[in-house]
Amino acid sequence: MRINVSSLCHFIGASLLCCGLLQASDAPTPYRTTWVGNTFGGGANTWVQGHVQDMWVAPSGAVFTTSWWDEGGNEQSVYRAGRLIAHIGPPGHKGGGWTVAITGHENAIYAGFGTGDKVSIRQFDATALPLQPAAAGQPPFVLPQTASCALPARQAIWGMACTPTQLFAAVPEEDRVHILDLAGNLKVVGGFAAKRPMKIAVAGDGTLWIVEGFNGMGGTSIGHFTAEGTRLPETITDVEEVRALAWSATRKQLLVGENGKENCLIAFDVKAAPKRVSTFGRPYAAGGAGSIAPDKFDGITGVGTDRDNNLYVVGDGRLSGETAGDGNGTVLRSFNAAAKLNWELLGIEFVDSADVDPASDGLDVYSDFNRYRLDPKAAAGTDWTWQGKTFDRFRANDYRNVTKHGYVLAMRRIQGKLFMYTTGQWPHWMSIFRMEGNQAIPCGRWIGLHEPKKLWAQFPGAAIPEELKGQRIGSFWTDANGDGLIQPDEAIATDPTWCWGRSVDETGGVWHVHKTRILNFTCGGLNQADAPIYDYAKRISYPLAPGLTEMTTCSYRKATDTMLIIGWTTAVPRKDREDRAVGRVLACYRNWSTPERAVVWSVPLAESDGGVLPADYIAGLAIAGDYAFAGFTNKKRGGGVGAFSLKDGHHAQTFVTGPEVGLNTGWLDIPNPIHAFERKNGEIMILAEEDAFHKVVIYHWRP
Repeated sequence: MRINVSSLCHFIGASLLCCGLLQASDAPTPYRTTWVGNTFGGGANTWVQGHVQDMWVAPSGAVFTTSWWDEGGNEQSVYRAGRLIAHIGPPGHKGGGWTVAITGHENAIYAGFGTGDKVSIRQFDATALPLQPAAAGQPPFVLPQTASCALPARQAIWGMACTPTQLFAAVPEEDRVHILDLAGNLKVVGGFAAKRPMKIAVAGDGTLWIVEGFNGMGGTSIGHFTAEGTRLPETITDVEEVRALAWSATRKQLLVGENGKENCLIAFDVKAAPKRVSTFGRPYAAGGAGSIAPDKFDGITGVGTDRDNNLYVVGDGRLSGETAGDGNGTVLRSFNAAAKLNWELLGIEFVDSADVDPASDGLDVYSDFNRYRLDPKAAAGTDWTWQGKTFDRFRANDYRNVTKHGYVLAMRRIQGKLFMYTTGQWPHWMSIFRMEGNQAIPCGRWIGLHEPKKLWAQFPGAAIPEELKGQRIGSFWTDANGDGLIQPDEAIATDPTWCWGRSVDETGGVWHVHKTRILNFTCGGLNQADAPIYDYAKRISYPLAPGLTEMTTCSYRKATDTMLIIGWTTAVPRKDREDRAVGRVLACYRNWSTPERAVVWSVPLAESDGGVLPADYIAGLAIAGDYAFAGFTNKKRGGGVGAFSLKDGHHAQTFVTGPEVGLNTGWLDIPNPIHAFERKNGEIMILAEEDAFHKVVIYHWRP
């Protein structure tokens, strides 16, 4: 969620490295803030935007980008030499999020905005662009808008190219390329038909090459047209899932970003019949699926060169077969004329939390798509390296029924093997993956509630009990043969259950919170396919916990039979419009699994209820060491985490992002946005969702 940066800075401007946000029962102890997933920390309005869909490279080497969505509101940005130079227009979702085409020439930049009845092209002054980034601590320059033109279209613009006198804008849903006059006022002067056109390039001879056949994922061919729109006989067809296209004036070649089986950049000589002259980029499987290398691309969305023959490639990491709007953030790279990496920028986390491999002492961090390695001795921002991607973008097609975009619910070791548990922003489902190297292989999936026809489509031939036929039902799948795919005899239908809160204890036991009951699925080890064993028929149901009127999330420590629950009470009831909240009261119970279970302590969390957290709502619960951790969001000021003693519930610390990230943070807006882990040296790591600036925040605390 977006935040008011000014309000946030006033709120926590005095919170320095050695201070907590609030006066605590005990004196606050030092903590430091760091992060993973973004090259820049977010301070001074500086971060790598997410989900870049298009790019134009100026002869000077300035890189102009646009995104279909950036949570912090900077959908258009300018980079040079590995630095963020400027934003294109003021921050804010100027096109309702759908700004997926950009182009320019030396004097002006043009970006396509919006869908529906608000499609437009806006012009910005490229001559105002500074040569260097802003001084340290100062926000980037904002490129001013100089003109705007409404487009007679009701669907998004997916590709643009221009000369100093003409601009061409492709609207695939309407099979049309619009022509705009740039010599005078910015206005539409004509257009022509093309087959679901998207990316456009103006070749050195003034003719147009247009990606056609847009199917929501990319184009299937590249057609040749005159500037007036007459189709020419040349067509490039030996490409697949094309999402990037540019004319290189320095190389006199047409550059094509191919995201199919070749998964590389292809250069064509188009002086006569199009002819491949080179490719750049190693096969996706090289080095092992999910491995990282500078010349290993993943979902290429933009390409270009500058006057010095430097090459620029940007990708969004979208899995093969996914429609536009999905993806895994932004990877922007620059290469010199010898194809050696100049620099790389990353913005690869969005609606994500992260957890650690327990066997790594907190040094290996996983989000749903990425693996990182931490170096605790390095400074914030330099203390992590991107190690791998968890999903094979091509094999993912086979897993379509069991993979969904979500976030990490937990990383757990069972019988020495590592497993990833994931769920979604609206968590009616949970998936389980066994880790093979970098790769997450599906081995379990639970869906709490869906229509029977959807179950049958997903689990063809699955046995559905007579009493559940024709009803809304759930489903439960465990991989039995190790192929990561669903077979009918591996899935069962279940009673319909929907829950907001899920957690996984240290032994792999799964806990589902259903307002007035908690379901526990103990882990019975691994089957022959190395999938965790859960017996739906042997689930344990616990009633409403003493002292609460409703439960929303929990965290259980099996070693001490301790249960933490956040919910509501008679004194602190649920308020209207608290759909994202997990409750407002934290309660601790001992001897949970026995008839002697009893509440040890219970504390209100938000200031408005007599607690200590400046929370509009509470979001998330975790346990590590001798502390419970509750995440919270203040809608004007951003997110944070409170620490409470497991012994008696007293408030020990409040964590807010420190000066390392410019005191900036976004909301916590998923059900499980925080995780915590105690390292061997006694340090506790708290990992927190941070959507606004496309990263995951990590607090390092020595209580």
